[in-house]
Amino acid sequence: MKKAAISALLLILAVFATGTLITLAMPLGEKGSLILVALVPLLFATKEKGAIAGFLGGLGAIFWFAFLTTTGWFYEIKHLEPSSGWNYTACGLYAFVFAIFFAIWADGKNSKRPIWWLAALAVALESILLTQIPAHLGLALYRSQPAMSVSSVGGIWLVSYFAWLINISTSRTKWGILQIAPLIAIIQFGIANYRADPVRGVSSGHQSAAIAQFQDGNEDAMEAATRGLHSGTPFVVWPEFGGIMFAPRGDTTKLEELSKSTPPIITSFPDDHAPLPYNVASLTRKGQESERYQKRKLFAGEKNMHRPGSKAVAVPFGPTEGSIGLNICFDSCYPSVIRETAALPGVKVIALPTIDPESKNHFVAAMHAAYTPFRAAENGVTIIRADGRFGSMFVNQYGTIESELKDGQATAYGWLQTKRQWTLYQTLGDWWLYLSWLVAIGYPISQALAKNKKRPDSK
Repeated sequence: MKKAAISALLLILAVFATGTLITLAMPLGEKGSLILVALVPLLFATKEKGAIAGFLGGLGAIFWFAFLTTTGWFYEIKHLEPSSGWNYTACGLYAFVFAIFFAIWADGKNSKRPIWWLAALAVALESILLTQIPAHLGLALYRSQPAMSVSSVGGIWLVSYFAWLINISTSRTKWGILQIAPLIAIIQFGIANYRADPVRGVSSGHQSAAIAQFQDGNEDAMEAATRGLHSGTPFVVWPEFGGIMFAPRGDTTKLEELSKSTPPIITSFPDDHAPLPYNVASLTRKGQESERYQKRKLFAGEKNMHRPGSKAVAVPFGPTEGSIGLNICFDSCYPSVIRETAALPGVKVIALPTIDPESKNHFVAAMHAAYTPFRAAENGVTIIRADGRFGSMFVNQYGTIESELKDGQATAYGWLQTKRQWTLYQTLGDWWLYLSWLVAIGYPISQALAKNKKRPDSK
């Protein structure tokens, strides 16, 4: 009885420890390197304790993480007015996958199985969330340049795989956390000493494209900010639905008129398709609108408001700049969608108008913004993300954040990177995910077949 009570107490403490470490590691906490040991307390506490203990421990850790995201205790920037509903919804989906992994880990002797199989299993389980809202353990490393280099090879899947692998390996090694401490210190030193400047690279306007972050969608403010951009700005990216007042029901007359006296504008708005409109993005320049891109991945209730598009679109921009790929918001959570855009002929940069639902401390927007460096590094292409609330950023072809905006209404500039970087991921796509599924399923099958082969024939 006493032993059971001690195990239960250790499990509870591990839930709080792992949930807290995940909070510190993920976006807003900005201690990304801690993700390499964040799971160790829970891995220790649930080892061979049974599937139920593992499942409940996994759920508890992620919901404690969700609670902490609503408090802002560990965050430099706080935004406490909105409802916490989206914080719990987003975390709740990942909690289910997290809990399944820990249920498998804690069941019988599964914790002693090969670490390469356990990590592959975790990545395969994470990919199930592509059906709803994707989430990855490796997302915490979005400011780590080594992680970006890894993602250029195998995508965010490979980064997440290593995050799981290091956690599992550390939990099975005596004094494992002390052994990995130098690696954590080095990675975190690099993250902590990198701060993107919102106006970095601006010496003369013609060198830098612009992003405009509008929170209230005020038409006069949007127009004034756009007219106030540096002379010669190649183009400006507005947030998703930034053009809704300038292009009601897809009529871009007003937007075209504005573009005659401002830099070219990239934004999105609903068109007039019936019975449900498409959410479309386009570039409007000197009174002319480009081909329209139809948003392919619809977020949550948007499925009841819009129709999904089905193809990638890029619009020509200039003889030296090449083409601009167009995507919208939730598209960036899906590696294959951005990859298809980046693969279009002549694409040198991808524009990403975005608007995230309001959540406490901008949690959803911050998590969503963290995908941008991964998508850029995976495909070796510059991505310019303009959000309505938080996390607008320029990311170069190596996945480095050149400039960014936190909260507030503002404009920012970044170098218009037109050089592409070849990557293995751009060539092979989600090959590491497919390999993870093959390993996750193939290993237990091979073990079962080997065990059956060794069994003596029954007489």
